[in-house]
Amino acid sequence: MERGTYAGRGEWETTSQCGSTEDDHDCAESVPSALPSPSPSTEPAIVTSAEDEEELDSDELNEHDEIEMDNLNLGAVMWGMKSIDECDTTTVYKHFGQPRQFDLGKMWKRGDLVKQITIPEKLREDKIYLGDFGMAIEDGTAVNTKVQRPAMFCAPERFHNVNPSFASDMWSYMWIFAYLYLGFYPINGCGADVLPCMVETLGPLPEQWRGSFKYYDVPGEDGWYDQSRVPVDHATWMSMVARREPAISQEEQQLAVRVLNKLFCYEPTRRLSAAQLLEDPDFLDLMGRYVSIS
Repeated sequence: MERGTYAGRGEWETTSQCGSTEDDHDCAESVPSALPSPSPSTEPAIVTSAEDEEELDSDELNEHDEIEMDNLNLGAVMWGMKSIDECDTTTVYKHFGQPRQFDLGKMWKRGDLVKQITIPEKLREDKIYLGDFGMAIEDGTAVNTKVQRPAMFCAPERFHNVNPSFASDMWSYMWIFAYLYLGFYPINGCGADVLPCMVETLGPLPEQWRGSFKYYDVPGEDGWYDQSRVPVDHATWMSMVARREPAISQEEQQLAVRVLNKLFCYEPTRRLSAAQLLEDPDFLDLMGRYVSIS
């Protein structure tokens, strides 16, 4: 499998198996770059080295059907980067600039931190990698902490004492897809604040979930389950897609909304699986407008 050094962030995930993390390397799986090209401000992290490359296609997905990642988020999606192993210090500084420090402010003792580098566009490769499998679990494994942070990537059932599943991973996948497509967060918020954002976009949470909300010591709100509520105009998928830049045709807006609705469903059993999504006509139509679909 892929091994790489990369910049990433953590949270629970449920996707394909990546193998071990021996030799103190993190694992990463290579996938085709079948996503609309994001702007620099919405790019995933970048892999700085990778070996033993393996690309996955739809036929191989069935071989990786027992591992759940429990924390799929933007930090697990990385661009490949051209190697700088042979570059001397002067060349590295030309690419990234010299290390810069900034003051951490008032603390118990003085300290500073090296500023994160920005990867130049010219060093980026077209291949995208999935990684950060440190919290991968076998399908069906019960976990004590159902919601992992950043909470905005988590499916709504995870806030209602439900274990991670392939269906919850598909919610997280579509969050990432929507972010890359729209150029902004489709569902935002920290911790329990994610739930009212979901309600504004999708309408009320299922009535049968009332009373099962669990997120640390934060109380749930009855208003989330009020079945008379409707989505807020400025927060609907159509409103978000219409704000996308560059602008797209009304026909593509309707297509994108249909794709979003196939996975942003409160009921996990209604979400398309990964295999179903790869065969879905609307998804293939939308993807085909940006990349070649073989």
